[in-house]
Amino acid sequence: MEEKIGFATPEEALASTRPLREKLTQIAGKTPRTVVDAFLPDPIDVAGLELKPIRMRTWLYLEKIGSPFLQGHTDIPSLEDLLRALYVITQPAAEVGGAIRAGNVSFDEAVEAFAERLPLAVLPELTAKLAVHLAVEFSPRADMVRDEEGSGTGPKSRAFSATAPGIG
Repeated sequence: MEEKIGFATPEEALASTRPLREKLTQIAGKTPRTVVDAFLPDPIDVAGLELKPIRMRTWLYLEKIGSPFLQGHTDIPSLEDLLRALYVITQPAAEVGGAIRAGNVSFDEAVEAFAERLPLAVLPELTAKLAVHLAVEFSPRADMVRDEEGSGTGPKSRAFSATAPGIG
C-alpha cells in the first residue's frame, strides 16, 4: 500500500505545492533589507556577549524584574539595573526564566555570577551599545503609545511603552 500524507501521496502533495514554490522562487531575495533586518537583525556582540533581539519572553522577563528600561528611562539608572538587563538580554532564556522563577535571591545570585565574568573595561562599551540596542528594539513600540487624546503625536508617543507591543 502506498504511503499517504493526509489524503495524498507524497508525490501528489509535492505537486500541489509546485505553484507556491515557483512563486517563492521568483520573489526570493527581493524583500527590502529593512524588513529583513527587522525580523533578523545582525547580532550585536561586545566582549563575547550577544545582545539578543527583544522578543516577547525577554520583554516579560524585563517587566518581571521591574527593569527601568521599560518605564521610559533612556539612561542607565544604576549599575545593578544595567547588569540585570544585560543578564536578561544576553543569557539563554531557559537560564533566565529558571533564575526568575526560583525567586529574587536566586536571580540576584545569577546576575552576580554573570557580572563576575564581565571585565570592568567593557562596561562603558556595553552600556553604550545597550542604550542603542534598546532604542532600536523599542522604536516600533514607541510609535504605538498614544497621548491623552489618542493621537499618538504627544510627548508620550516618543517615550518607551511600559506595556506589551501593540497594547497601549
